[in-house]
Amino acid sequence: MQSFLIGSCIALSALLFSTTLGVMSGIREPFDILFNQLKASHILLYFDQQQQDAEDISNWFQEQSEVESVSQSVPFFTLDQPIIYKDEEIDLNVQLTEHHEGNLKQDKVLILKGDEKPHPAMGEIWIPNHLATANNIQIGDTLGIPVSEGLYPLIVSATLVDPHYASGLFNPTRAWLAPGSLPFIFPISKLNKLMLGVRLKSPDDIDALWAKFNAAFIFDGQSLQYDLFKSVFLSFYNIISMVLMIFSVLAILVAFLILFTTLSGAIASDYHLIGIYKAQGFTPGNVITTYLIQYLLLTLISLPIGILGSFFVTKAVMTSLIKSIGLVNLNFSFLYPIIITIVIFLGLVALLTYMGSRVAGKIKPIEALRSDSTTGTYSKQPFSKLLINSNVSVPFFLGLRMLFSNKKRMVYTSLSFLFSIFILVFSINISNSFSKLKENKAAWGFEDSDIQVRLNTKVALPLEHEAFMEIIQREKLIETIIPYSYCSASIPATEDKASKDINGKAYDGNMADIGLFNLKGNHPVKKDEISLCTQTADDLKKQPGDDLVLFIEGQRKTFHITGIYQDVSNLGQGFRLSSSAMKQLNPLFKPDLYALQLKENTHVDTFKNYLQQTFAETVQLELSIEDRKEINSTINNMRNTMILVSLFFLSILFGVLFNDVLMNIHEFKRSFGIFKTIGMTPNQIRMAMVYKTIILMIICLVIGIPIALMVSPALISGMTKGIGLQEFPYLLDGLGTALVIPGMILFTGLSVWWASKRVLKISPKDLVTT
Repeated sequence: MQSFLIGSCIALSALLFSTTLGVMSGIREPFDILFNQLKASHILLYFDQQQQDAEDISNWFQEQSEVESVSQSVPFFTLDQPIIYKDEEIDLNVQLTEHHEGNLKQDKVLILKGDEKPHPAMGEIWIPNHLATANNIQIGDTLGIPVSEGLYPLIVSATLVDPHYASGLFNPTRAWLAPGSLPFIFPISKLNKLMLGVRLKSPDDIDALWAKFNAAFIFDGQSLQYDLFKSVFLSFYNIISMVLMIFSVLAILVAFLILFTTLSGAIASDYHLIGIYKAQGFTPGNVITTYLIQYLLLTLISLPIGILGSFFVTKAVMTSLIKSIGLVNLNFSFLYPIIITIVIFLGLVALLTYMGSRVAGKIKPIEALRSDSTTGTYSKQPFSKLLINSNVSVPFFLGLRMLFSNKKRMVYTSLSFLFSIFILVFSINISNSFSKLKENKAAWGFEDSDIQVRLNTKVALPLEHEAFMEIIQREKLIETIIPYSYCSASIPATEDKASKDINGKAYDGNMADIGLFNLKGNHPVKKDEISLCTQTADDLKKQPGDDLVLFIEGQRKTFHITGIYQDVSNLGQGFRLSSSAMKQLNPLFKPDLYALQLKENTHVDTFKNYLQQTFAETVQLELSIEDRKEINSTINNMRNTMILVSLFFLSILFGVLFNDVLMNIHEFKRSFGIFKTIGMTPNQIRMAMVYKTIILMIICLVIGIPIALMVSPALISGMTKGIGLQEFPYLLDGLGTALVIPGMILFTGLSVWWASKRVLKISPKDLVTT
């Protein structure tokens, strides 16, 4: 039974570890395969054709040795209002782009559903698969495109995978229209934006090429590059992979703790037998080799089971991933995870067995033959006076004595309990932190507002900023209103770094009023002040107090950095300004977005309806970040992963408990026979074992929960640093954490009670036969 339990724990931990390795090594490959198969551009340039010469830019790139191909420039139009589907708003903004002949060679798309044809027909639209899935849009459905006259209908004729916008975390996302169709939907005067794609022979040359481009051109546009597309696509998978790696390492530690404690118990049980063998000529090396063969054989039997299960789990994960981006198959090699898992497990088992069995090699034959091999004897101390001087029940007293009879195993079992407690507390509170995003939006970098309002500039008589503010400030139910607007800037190129475009926000008012805060320093207030997002600050090696030169609004300006903040919305890239800075650069600057905080006990949906009725089509009420379907999907996936891994770890903990019970029964078999002879019932003996384990679990809960609460925020912050969260918005789930205490006690008690039923088989005859 012990061999089965050890083998099961090794198999389970090998399954989790090799699955983690497989996922970590495989998640990047599907994106690269898709990107190359569809000949996607490594650099996308977006610019105003009235300010930039598309032909000059295209010709320049074509002359560069690093460039494989350049697409033709195509018009696009980014909607500033949501598409309407079945009278409901879709929660992603959409960039409408004309499909053209060049897309059949470069920047191709992969059609998943719909007719295979070169381009959408007039009146049709091709939409990304994640958009269709999130909103349950089917082929043949009609989408309403907001225009000044109302809604322009487009029929969905295909769902596809766009390599640049494969993730729904991008906002806006891209949809494709028929060639030449944009002028039929929007006024020609508003169709001045072009997109140009540049595909390189190697993505490693992006920085060098972009540096040369900025030296040759004053580019007043935006660019998106390969690293951004890939990092957004992999952001969620990377976090999950790191969580799985930590959990799998803990699972390995628990499995090897079981092995080590079992080995120690086996040596104690075989003490007399080892003396006989050594008397017959066994050397210390022979004894050690015997244990090595035993546990290495057990590992060799268990590993294939775990690795085989891991193969199917990894294959299922990778299949789900490649289907989501439209790949039919993936020639994923599972060889490296197999080799690494086998080497690590065999190496650690051999090392632990060798270290543990050296005690057996040192056993002297004469001492072993003379000594009583019976283990599990009780010393007079501690707790002898406890039974005499108190009303403690006999099973409870025996449980205490049994707990301290083998201090080494008590330590090893405690470590297993502590690891399990950590996993549960970590999972519960991290899941809660994701789920409670709505209550902690500012910590994620979003405005802590109840309603987001945008002025609609597409109507015949648009509402001006001043007029809107005059009206909205009269509303008594509004506590705070902060106007703001998106803006963009360019970091000038240096000798070792290319120019880089970054997006930011300019606020008209105190940013702290809508919950925004800085990790370091203060909010910008003056015209020459700026705060940077964490990843931008790290890339530039800037801190509060430093200066930063930016190209913004067509001008070169030096800003003084006042603070560093975090924001997950753009993977840690960006900046914040005061509106006074933008007005100095552009006197015509006016905010077009408004963050509204309502007074306490105001019903948000009711007030939204009131705003819509009051301002009609002149304003657009945007969906809050917590209401976006893609965000909710990510949160649910994270929660489900945590639940599955926690259940997986509890199954390993059950193995720990079962093994501990078996070793107790084996060590105290003779004592249990005596207890039965003097009148103790089997259930009293079983309760003694339950008391023993519950006492240890309670001690571990008292120690483990505070440690888990202290370590978890720092641990998850290290994982999320790459997506812009240097200090993860950790929210304690008090109830969930508190329920760990009765839950673990109940789980421990039931597991030990079930495992200890073997006590029923012990008869008083063992008193003389053992």
